[in-house]
Amino acid sequence: MGVPKFFRYISERYPCLSEVVKEYQLPEFDNLYLDMNGIIHTCSHPDDGDPHFRITEEKIFRDIFHYIEVLFRMIKPQKLFFMAVDGVAPRAKMNQQRGRRFRTAKEALELEQKALAKGEKLPTQARFDSNCITPGTEFMVKLQEQLKYFIVTKISTDPLWQKCKIVLSGHETPGEGEHKIMDYIRYMRSQPGYDPNTRHCLYGLDADLIMLGLCTHEPHFSLLREEVKFGKKSTRRKNIPEQMTFFLLHLSLMREYLELEFLPLQKDLPFPYDLERIIDDWVLMGFLVGNDFIPNLPNMHIANGALPVLYKAYMKALPKLGGYINESGTLNLERFEEFMKELAEIDIENFSDQYADLKWFEAKTGRDFNGKEKNEKVLIPFELEDKPEDKNVTGNGEIALGNNASSENGVVENWEDRLDESDTSDSDNDLFLAEFKQHKTDYYMNKLEYEQVTQEVLKAQAEGYVRAIQWNLHYYYNGVCSWSWYYPHHYAPYVSDIQGFKDLKLKFDLGKPFKPFEQLLAVLPSASKNLLPEAYQDLMTKEDSPLKKYYPENFQTDLNGKRQEWEAVVLIPFIDEKILLEGMEQCNERLSPDEKQRNSHGPMLIYEYSVDDTGRYEAPDYFPALAVSHAKCTKVPIENIRVPMDKLIKGSYPGVKMDVFYPGFPTMKHLEYTAVLGKAKVKVFEQASRNENMIVSIVPKKDVPAIDVLAKKMLGSVVYVSWPHLVEALVVSISNEEYRYIAASEKGQYNVEENKGNSLTVWRSQVRGITQYYMSRLGINVGETQVLVHVRVMIGRKYAFTPQGRVNLEKQWAVIESAYPLQAVVQNIAVYEKKYEMYKSIGNIFSVGTKCFMLGQPYYGAVGEVLESKESLKNVRIKVDMKKTDEPDFTEAKDLAHEIATRYIPLQVAAAKLSISKSLFSRITGCIFVIPTGYRNIPMESNELPKINIGLNLKLTKKNEEIPGYTRKDANTWMYSEKAVALVENYLQRFPTLVQYLNQNQGNDVYFEEDIYPDGDGKEQIKEITAWIKKQPFYSVERQVCGSIGLYPDVIKKIEEIIDKFKKRSKIRKVVMEVKPHLLYVVGLQIGNLMPDPTTTFLLYDRVVNIRESYTVPVGLKGTIIAVRKPQDASDEDTMYDVLFDEEFSGGLELNCLTPRAYRLPRSAMINISHGERMLNQKTGVVPGQLLQNLNTDPQYHKNYYMQNGAISRPSGHFRPSSASPYQQWGFPNSPVSNYGNFRPPLLYNNNGPSLIPPQQCGHPRFHIVPYDVRNNGGPYPPKPSFVPSTQQQSSVDHPPSKSGPSFGSSISMQNCHNFMPGFAKGSSPGKHFYEQKRVKGAPLSYNTQNNITSTPSGSSTAMREPMQVTKEEHPRPSTKVDTELLKKMLRINEGANQRIPVTAFKQTPVKEIEKPSKLEQSTPLNVQDIFAHARNKAQTLSDNAFSTAKLLNYYKSLDLGCPRYQFFELPKKMFQAQITLPDGSVVSGNACQSKENACDSAAAEALKILTRDNKVEESHTLRIQKQTEVLQRKAENDKTVREKVHKEKKIERSGNVEFNKKKDSTNLETSNNTVNNSGSKGQRQVLSVNSFVPLQAIRNRTKSGSNRSVESNTTANLTVTENKNKLKEDDQETEKCVTSQSSKGAPMRRRGERKMRIAANFQATGKR
Repeated sequence: MGVPKFFRYISERYPCLSEVVKEYQLPEFDNLYLDMNGIIHTCSHPDDGDPHFRITEEKIFRDIFHYIEVLFRMIKPQKLFFMAVDGVAPRAKMNQQRGRRFRTAKEALELEQKALAKGEKLPTQARFDSNCITPGTEFMVKLQEQLKYFIVTKISTDPLWQKCKIVLSGHETPGEGEHKIMDYIRYMRSQPGYDPNTRHCLYGLDADLIMLGLCTHEPHFSLLREEVKFGKKSTRRKNIPEQMTFFLLHLSLMREYLELEFLPLQKDLPFPYDLERIIDDWVLMGFLVGNDFIPNLPNMHIANGALPVLYKAYMKALPKLGGYINESGTLNLERFEEFMKELAEIDIENFSDQYADLKWFEAKTGRDFNGKEKNEKVLIPFELEDKPEDKNVTGNGEIALGNNASSENGVVENWEDRLDESDTSDSDNDLFLAEFKQHKTDYYMNKLEYEQVTQEVLKAQAEGYVRAIQWNLHYYYNGVCSWSWYYPHHYAPYVSDIQGFKDLKLKFDLGKPFKPFEQLLAVLPSASKNLLPEAYQDLMTKEDSPLKKYYPENFQTDLNGKRQEWEAVVLIPFIDEKILLEGMEQCNERLSPDEKQRNSHGPMLIYEYSVDDTGRYEAPDYFPALAVSHAKCTKVPIENIRVPMDKLIKGSYPGVKMDVFYPGFPTMKHLEYTAVLGKAKVKVFEQASRNENMIVSIVPKKDVPAIDVLAKKMLGSVVYVSWPHLVEALVVSISNEEYRYIAASEKGQYNVEENKGNSLTVWRSQVRGITQYYMSRLGINVGETQVLVHVRVMIGRKYAFTPQGRVNLEKQWAVIESAYPLQAVVQNIAVYEKKYEMYKSIGNIFSVGTKCFMLGQPYYGAVGEVLESKESLKNVRIKVDMKKTDEPDFTEAKDLAHEIATRYIPLQVAAAKLSISKSLFSRITGCIFVIPTGYRNIPMESNELPKINIGLNLKLTKKNEEIPGYTRKDANTWMYSEKAVALVENYLQRFPTLVQYLNQNQGNDVYFEEDIYPDGDGKEQIKEITAWIKKQPFYSVERQVCGSIGLYPDVIKKIEEIIDKFKKRSKIRKVVMEVKPHLLYVVGLQIGNLMPDPTTTFLLYDRVVNIRESYTVPVGLKGTIIAVRKPQDASDEDTMYDVLFDEEFSGGLELNCLTPRAYRLPRSAMINISHGERMLNQKTGVVPGQLLQNLNTDPQYHKNYYMQNGAISRPSGHFRPSSASPYQQWGFPNSPVSNYGNFRPPLLYNNNGPSLIPPQQCGHPRFHIVPYDVRNNGGPYPPKPSFVPSTQQQSSVDHPPSKSGPSFGSSISMQNCHNFMPGFAKGSSPGKHFYEQKRVKGAPLSYNTQNNITSTPSGSSTAMREPMQVTKEEHPRPSTKVDTELLKKMLRINEGANQRIPVTAFKQTPVKEIEKPSKLEQSTPLNVQDIFAHARNKAQTLSDNAFSTAKLLNYYKSLDLGCPRYQFFELPKKMFQAQITLPDGSVVSGNACQSKENACDSAAAEALKILTRDNKVEESHTLRIQKQTEVLQRKAENDKTVREKVHKEKKIERSGNVEFNKKKDSTNLETSNNTVNNSGSKGQRQVLSVNSFVPLQAIRNRTKSGSNRSVESNTTANLTVTENKNKLKEDDQETEKCVTSQSSKGAPMRRRGERKMRIAANFQATGKR
């Protein structure tokens, strides 16, 4: 049968059968069986359509090993792993094998000839002949040895493979692979102690595996297979399993669907209804549509609806049969004959349809429809009065059909009776019958090549077909009953002729299987003769050979009602076994000893793990030998596992539990439902169904309690959702249209929210979406939904540790909630519970030598090994030996990415560049379907209509896919690169005729060939277009889901170079530590799809380490993230990451890298080392903005994506002004100083950003206030202030920070730490490296930011608290204390005074060079110059990241161009796009963003790229700024007398380059402003960390109204160069007043309108004010 035909039909008719494999949702399987031939073919010749394709044996073997490894890792069998390679097949299979191999050889030869005819040069290396995948060839012998080596290697090295028994049934063992698997299953079922609830998984590509699985009657049986692409058969298939989509087809659901299919029989049968027997008869009906051993009945095609016809006839006939037809593999002939009589109606009905068409043909043409019959000369005439003696012909000249054509039970008479009941005349009936009989006669004479169709011929046909059915039943249920039997025809008889066989005696001679060389000679064509030993090759080609006629070089094929060429019947002669063996006999003596060994059968091999070393294992070619082996091999002859028929256990196994739910095996039980067939166009495999679907309707529950009663009962309970694919879940809330009940901390308690406004709209939208999904995807009608159950599904189990050192196994629930209709939720069912290993204490888990990974600081992600320490275990600590290495610096790679970054433009700009319309550009870059000549009369919706796509396919909207480097999708807007525009331009130039037609006929995507090319050369033109498209570089680029991000190949290669250089100089540091157990990740301990650290975020360039054992990637191997692959449904769990590892490994992929060292991993398979560094930097506050460094330095994608818990999203927009007071948007009253007093309440940072904490919820009314961030925020108001609770009272705050860590831009308060000096302990000086930075005279003191941490001096008493460290070498932890006494003395702070300290100006003086201090000098307090030098250095790191809007405004002002003009466009989904008109009149567009502010910044960035391409422009801009700065500096010197009046008491020299008065010294002010302005990438708001030192900060409290607000806000970072002298003088006078007047606690606040500028220090004394 056509493999995809049957699979697709079943999947469409029963929509819930198949589900996409998700590794974290797979059920647990006991046994895994592999039909290996599918894997071998996929890995050896993935592209049969390319005559240039070549592959080496080594590559084939490595790919096969990798494929097996991936499947094993995916399923993880617990008891048995069975690998079955096809051995010598029964004779019945050889006919099909022979036809397939002849066609394969012919197609390969034709492809090469076409390539040579076109002038193509083929490789000199011989192509891989797929016919060598046949038992007995040298390739198969090598493969057998390689598989043995692979198994021994995995058992010896992989703990996962050591748990189960491994069986290898190779090509030496006779039998087809899948049937050897069935033999073993029957063998296991016959053994005592067999578990009737064993869970089976069978991998294979053949559709008849569905029947084989159902024949076992095992309730827990699933089939694993790759995704099937329907439509035109492709010669190219993927051979990398990581890039494939796998499906599980659950036979447990198939059984229930079949019960629904034949449900009417339950009330109609006069004998007991038995589902197991119904399934047996269903298997029998499947044989009638054909398989590998017998052809299909005439007109019985799956694509034409043959199966429903069979089902209908079966349900009509079964009640009259007195029992079932298939008696567990034995055919009940009498019942089968009655069923065939009922089915015979199909013959007359099919011919009736054809007869009407033929009559219409005669009327139109005036020609007899028999005039073109193939063998007209041999047709038997209708009138044969001259031969009445012929016993096969009746006196009326009618051919006798059937055993008794004239009996009253005869089929022909039944048809005549049926015709007599119609309104047709007797003459018409006679003519119809005569023509029908003549039609069948012609079939037998032409198709089966009979000279005459006699009664004996028809009887032989009937008996031969019935014998074939019985052989098939034996083969499927009992095993091979005859090795030599085969069906001797290419075609089957008509159903109406299969009669009179109820007394037939069916016996088979078992015989012996062919030897390997005998099968090779029987199935191979002469083109593959080199695969045979040389002694046999002449038998194929020599003219005097007795076998020559069996190897025709040219042959014909017959579609015989099929639609695809690969389904056609290959018309070659059947080989005669006797002649074959006689011809080979004379050649056998010339075989070599090795060849004689190849020509013999061998046993199965059973491998098991052995603790003892079994010795050295020598490897075959290409691989190293194993010095140590732990695999024990046992040889078992195949005869030992083939069970006699009388000892087989048929049907359902005794003791099976049908009512217990086994997780992962879907079932429709537990809910009441009904089913009906209908054409609902359920979407299966991303396509709407063509045929009928079984629609299941859930019966509404009666007497549903009120929602408050439901809430008390269900909230906090465990239920099962996603029926029928049941998944365990925790109920967190229940809602209806009016209310939502949310579970509280204790069970039985809940909070109630009213559903109204937007909440109600969302609720109704959820209901619509759920209802539509169930119907369109699963074929389930959930009915009216009144109540939604909101749950968190279970994602795994985790061992949790108590403070006492005990271990508990806890279920883990997803963070994201899912909603399901109440009527589809299952409760209180019997569930199989697996017995997980329980550990009494942490010592059982962390045994000596256990490998683990660090999840704490400072060695986050480091690999360690557990050491023996009883004392540590008593303290609930684990003693580990950690290995830590430095990480490479990818600055060069990031710079390269910036240089080659692709620039994308919107559709309107791309079309304007080519001077064509937007619709034409969009059509060319999309799909253009052309219907060939001759199909105009076929309806457009017909599936038979051929369509050729000649579009570029650069964007796939329906699939939500884009082509990297050519197209990109932002929100709902497609963007195009310069390469895409150039490609379209080339398309326009090469195919002007097509382009002209498209331009005149826009609006469609389907066109007729003759309309485009009326001259008749359309076929050649279309071939030229398709050939040109396939040669373009984009055609081979892998498509990716829209929103995925990745690095360019050149950048990846640069990273490879950096890593290779880094490895040569990197060193491993070891340290022994005592760590709490929850900070250690043990490989393989967690169960399910659990991340080691749930707070992890993933970014490009991140350094990660693989933590999975039994994985393709070695455990502990480090790598770098080079791409983020989003899934279609954008689920975090399904997001995959391309990782470039530091070393090559077996099974590595070439994902745009130089060597096969990359792999695609889920987030649960790795620990992100860079994430740990980011968290450490954020906690210590060493480098403000470091959390966003990877984003800011990745310019390839200027979309500013960031990762939040693994999901790709956009950064939050800038602060958006509104008509209300800006402070109201922060939660404050209109005044900046609210009723809260002299402090503002703190902000609690969680996943949703900052939230206001009322003072009554805080433990103390004093808080450290983080300075304002005064950079551009896209509006006239400053950003929302951040607050950090006082460290002394931090523990009393009622709302702790989120477990997932603070959001980007939040400020972290460290214990015992001031908010302006990071890493300096109280009473101590800064770390060594602070002084060791050598610098030139006069230069500011540099600060070591490379390590992102400040060290504590060796003499410091500060100890590491978590984790505890045992000395092996010193690793001092950075201090978090500050010498407040030193600062009070320096800044003259009086603790007793309840007043603010007046701000004092310092005079600028050169900074002297600081030498490395001695040990005594290291404790010297830090002087003022050092503090301000440190501040300047910190500011310098932030000076290069101004907002694009501010940069663009400064650029315009520097050239006296005024202000940039922005225009906004509102896009769908509340997105905005901005445009800027440049001075030359051109328009620049930015990306689509979520706010107008972000859109402005995006457009400004694009404008700057264009305007600053010329270095001279940048240069003039810089000179102008410098000139303005010099003028303002001279003005500052002239105002010296004013400053002297302000500070009469004492003059203090200025330190560094900082000026407290913002408006008086432009140079110093610019440095200060840059310190507080972290102008990174667009749209990112960074509040300075509380630990970051900034000595002074100018705060603009009030700006002018109107447009001046936004201008001043956009130019905050450059105020010193934009304000005029008069303004500066006014500010000086105003500042002078502010400085001389001391503010007290009770002093009245100046009105906002009067305040111009305030100078404030960014620190606050801790004493009383």
